[in-house]
Amino acid sequence: MTVSERGLELIARFEGYRARAYNDSGNNATIGIGHLLHYGPVTWRDRLLWWSRAKALRVLRSDAARADHAVITYCSNDLAQHEHDALVSFTFNCGTGALAHSTLLLDVNRKAAPDIITADFVRWSHVGLETIPGLVTRRKAEAALYLKGVYG
Repeated sequence: MTVSERGLELIARFEGYRARAYNDSGNNATIGIGHLLHYGPVTWRDRLLWWSRAKALRVLRSDAARADHAVITYCSNDLAQHEHDALVSFTFNCGTGALAHSTLLLDVNRKAAPDIITADFVRWSHVGLETIPGLVTRRKAEAALYLKGVYG
């Protein structure tokens, strides 16, 4: 199973498209549709880059493939497409290590109750100690997708 087009659209909607390099909420250099250029802020060299939306979408598919692989590797039970897409969105945003070591993964694998799964998603709404409203919205949308198949 791979992330669906609807799953990629969800990721793109939350990440947004930026043709020029910018600092994400963690102050890391990012471009296109959530593509991490490197850890740390944008440099003068990064400011010279420009990506078309078409290139950003190609790179998104490649970046999402890493998240796909992690979901397939770490989830021990069969997932419906919407469940897979929700976990790929989460993993794309938080990283493969975050998925691998999360209570979310443990609870997905043990088929925990919906309220526990929702809380597991929402727990990942911080940068450092700061709660980021956009991440709260994203995590709630991922939980709704996982639990109800709502692509929103």
